[in-house]
Amino acid sequence: MRVSINGMGRIGRLALRAAMGAAERGADDARRGNRFDIVHVNEIKGGAATSAHLLEFDTVHEV
Repeated sequence: MRVSINGMGRIGRLALRAAMGAAERGADDARRGNRFDIVHVNEIKGGAATSAHLLEFDTVHEV
C-alpha cells in the first residue's frame, strides 16, 4: 500500500516507524506480511534534517 505522511509530529513519526518495521508482529499474526510503501512526507517546518533528528532521538519511543 502506498502511503503519504502529512507532517512529522508525534503521529507522523509513529506512522513512519511502524512502516519501517519497528512494530514487531508475532509469527502467528495474519498481518505479519503487510507492508507500507512511504512515497511522500510533507513537512514544512524544520525540513529534512530536523525530521531526521527527531526521528532518531525521540525520547518517548526510543528504539
